[in-house]
Amino acid sequence: MPIMDGKTAAKEIRKLESKPDHQQSTNSLRVDNRIPIFAVSASLYESDRGGLSEDFDGWLLKPLDFGRVRDLFQALQDPVKRNKEVYVQGQWERGGYFYGTSPSRSSRLY
Repeated sequence: MPIMDGKTAAKEIRKLESKPDHQQSTNSLRVDNRIPIFAVSASLYESDRGGLSEDFDGWLLKPLDFGRVRDLFQALQDPVKRNKEVYVQGQWERGGYFYGTSPSRSSRLY
């Protein structure tokens, strides 16, 4: 069985979630009409942000701060909180979301 890294796994999940036969089975997991995926690593660099934001919704750096993990998970269901947790230049180490919510993007669980 081939080994898959996180970036490849995220790309494959994005492909699967767009297929009609998988949409129904993952509806309860979706936020903003996609399955939330966070990159977690000790070696994510701010300069990689553009590439990561294509398939990942957010990121966390190791060692994990579990209070921060809790905040980001709570923001999945709270659009106001999520908008407060969006990437801010110079605060990469905090982790967060690449994008916030907007009136055109629903932030509720599907």
